[in-house]
Amino acid sequence: MGFKQHFFFLILFLKLQVFGQLPVSPEQLLSEYVQVKSVTGNEAPAALFLLEKCREAGLKTFIFNDEQNSFNFAASLYPLESGKPNVVFHSHCDVVHEGDSSKWTYPPFSGTIADSAVWGRGAIDNKALAVMQLMAISGFVDTARQAELPYNFTMLVVSNEENGGQLGAGRVINEYLDLLNPVVVFGEGGTGTKNVLMADPERTVYGISIIHKQGIWLDLSLKNNGSAHGAIASGDNIYNRLVAGLYRLQRQKQKIKITDASCLMSKELSAYEKGFIKCVYRHPKLFFPLVKKRILNDPLLSLIFTDTYNITNIDSPYSPMNSVANEVHAILDCRFLEPTRNEDLIHYINRKTRCPGMNIQVLKESAAAVFTQPDRYYRWLREAVLQNDPDAAVVPILFPAICDNNYFRNKEIPTYGFLPCYISAESAKWIHNIDERIPIDCLYQGIDIYRRLIKKAVAGQY
Repeated sequence: MGFKQHFFFLILFLKLQVFGQLPVSPEQLLSEYVQVKSVTGNEAPAALFLLEKCREAGLKTFIFNDEQNSFNFAASLYPLESGKPNVVFHSHCDVVHEGDSSKWTYPPFSGTIADSAVWGRGAIDNKALAVMQLMAISGFVDTARQAELPYNFTMLVVSNEENGGQLGAGRVINEYLDLLNPVVVFGEGGTGTKNVLMADPERTVYGISIIHKQGIWLDLSLKNNGSAHGAIASGDNIYNRLVAGLYRLQRQKQKIKITDASCLMSKELSAYEKGFIKCVYRHPKLFFPLVKKRILNDPLLSLIFTDTYNITNIDSPYSPMNSVANEVHAILDCRFLEPTRNEDLIHYINRKTRCPGMNIQVLKESAAAVFTQPDRYYRWLREAVLQNDPDAAVVPILFPAICDNNYFRNKEIPTYGFLPCYISAESAKWIHNIDERIPIDCLYQGIDIYRRLIKKAVAGQY
């Protein structure tokens, strides 16, 4: 029986089950969860909805914080107070703004089930992950009542991830780390996709992230003592000076960095390639000068091997269109492969922009980029994926985006980022976009992978 036929019967079998203690299908639960609007800053209603579902499933809950913009809780097989080593499954309940609702096929918070998918803001990022985790963990409630398992298994649901996580994962880590007692965290990150391997583009590659970039956001500003008329040429036009400085920054040659994480990822991929490409991937530091141009010209590869400095906004206080304002600001979104200090970044920006009088303010920063060395927990997840999809490839990856995982990694907790399902390139475009949706099949695949992972942990496999 081929994988597609096997997967079809798996889905059919799962659909006939009562999931844990919840007499509801994964797609229906996700639909209801999406309907609870939870744009960052107003997460409490969605968190309360999921909290109640966890209690209905028989999980032991603990509320860390219960404010409107900072509602964080855990739901476990055993009470956190038991002190058991904890396998933590992390998700966030906040979502980004829906944008122009009129452009959506279905209302963004309708949770519409159509075309074999669940539609709505947060369907992929990040509510589907929570549904997979709840359905998987709740399936072991009776087992935990009947036997003393070697681990606790916990859903950690937090707020504020889309705005940096300080009021969510950051707060839980700072205030309740000992109580949570995580030995490993499985959060958001990579997923399964195709067109990765040159030797076999149709082979699905599941990327489990072991590191995320560090983010620092800067406000660059210039001021004059007074405004000026737009018709009068001025050598001290602060707009011209700022734009020229930003142009000099953007013109800098990108430096390729072969980090420990990208080197490991490259070597793991080499096992699935052939010929010269196999050699390049196996010895990235030796061969990268030969493929430097390709890396820099490939949007995805360049994110994995370079730091980035992107202008996201240029603005100034209001002034008439025929006047030059006396103040101008630019927002710079900076992403780094390795831990970077604010003072070093500011020095670099000043040196490259060559803009005398420019003020640089750090608006926000994420936790530093820290590398998780794959261990037995990674192997559990890898084996669970391969049991679900035997013909696939599974590799550790560097994930160019930023999420809560770095909070845990900075506490030396093994942390793996993974949405446990195959997501097509087309589906990936829906994340943070109009018509966000997730195929229903993804939910069932994710539940199956998580259940297999938990079974390995329960069996004490190493």
